Amino acid sequence: MVIENNQLLGHTLGTCTIQSLLGRGGMGAVFLAQQSRPRRTVAVKVLLPGLILEKRVRAEFLARFRREADAIAALDHINIMPIYEYGEEDELAYLVMPNVTGGTLREAMEKRRRFPLSETVPIIEQAAAALDYAHAQGIIHRDLKPGNILFHADGRLVLADFGLAKILNETSEADHEITSGFTSAGAIIGTPEYFSPEQSTGNPVDKRTDVYSLGIVLYQMLGGRVPFTGPTAVSIAVKHSIEEPAPLSELNADISHSIEAVVMKALAKKPSQRYNSAGELARALRAATPPNVFSSQTPQIAHEVRPEPTTPMVLASNDTILEVPAISSHEAPTMSMRTVAPRTPPLWEKSFSPAPAHVSPQDAKRGGCQPLWMMLLGGT
Repeated sequence: MVIENNQLLGHTLGTCTIQSLLGRGGMGAVFLAQQSRPRRTVAVKVLLPGLILEKRVRAEFLARFRREADAIAALDHINIMPIYEYGEEDELAYLVMPNVTGGTLREAMEKRRRFPLSETVPIIEQAAAALDYAHAQGIIHRDLKPGNILFHADGRLVLADFGLAKILNETSEADHEITSGFTSAGAIIGTPEYFSPEQSTGNPVDKRTDVYSLGIVLYQMLGGRVPFTGPTAVSIAVKHSIEEPAPLSELNADISHSIEAVVMKALAKKPSQRYNSAGELARALRAATPPNVFSSQTPQIAHEVRPEPTTPMVLASNDTILEVPAISSHEAPTMSMRTVAPRTPPLWEKSFSPAPAHVSPQDAKRGGCQPLWMMLLGGT
């Protein structure tokens, strides 16, 4: 295989020269690359549908890739990872995005089991702001999980991998064929631990599907584990459909009944019984949280970020620094955590809004989305 033999190293895709392999999965890999215009270090996700798709659906896959990449690249929000460039070469598809060199929420969860409300609430608020924006454009995420929640070195959260997102009213035989192709190859579209009941049963999805997945992330941050596990993807999916989660207060005695009620509403089996939007969930969570949780004396998490292996990372210019836990990056850097006092009063003292309260509308409308394929690459 091309990926196994590292035959893409030194190869040019669009304006990017591939430099080193960052990670690989069942359908492709992520590479560190140097972009020539403008000159900066980037990450390139390379998709090789030929690895798992039958030949008859590969052309449809690439057509779908073009369609979805166009829609996702048009997203313009401070909490959504931008796509710098995308394209195809033979049966290979690729997407170019910032090389975020800190860590993901998943990596932070591997360091410790639970998070205090003072850190959890602003993370959920920023993720909700990104989701509400995407939903307003008719795009749902479908694979929200801690591995798709990244943090810049300044602490700003970005959602990645809107890769299986579809325009809500867009259904076609081509989509059905591609899904069948994935299924016949034994691949899973999405991550079972964060599936909604409607995803588990093959029913239609909408923005409340993302509300459920965000509720799973919230449950895990406060309770220390996901509500449902099992030996197979199917067994986990069944639990989402028919079993109730263990009460959150049984996993964390510090969780109040009001906080638990917010989480459990997000995890309702029927979409109609959940919050109608991610923002509604975030506002309910803040309202249920005691105000003293957000005291200026609340410590924050700081992380040491591994230096760039080549040229310095170039972030989008004029980033607004958000005082939230700095847990950043991309594929698995070395990271350590220590408790420090905040440099400024925490952002979350202000009421929830789609963009942080001190960010102007002009600054809030920032580049697009990171794509499509971490979950298809085997990432989590």
